[in-house]
Amino acid sequence: MVSIWYIGCAVWLGNAWLAIYSGSRLHALVSLLLSATFFAAGTYYRKRSS
Repeated sequence: MVSIWYIGCAVWLGNAWLAIYSGSRLHALVSLLLSATFFAAGTYYRKRSS
C-alpha cells in the first residue's frame, strides 16, 4: 500500500522533468508540489503502519 505513494511520487517527478524540459515552469512547479505531497503521504503512512 505504501509503495503506491512512492510510485505516484516517481510519476510526478517524471512529469516535472518533462515540464522543465519543455519549458513550462508552472506545470513543473505544480508537478513538483504534487510529487512532494505523494512523498510526504508515503512517508507518513509508512511510519503509521510500522
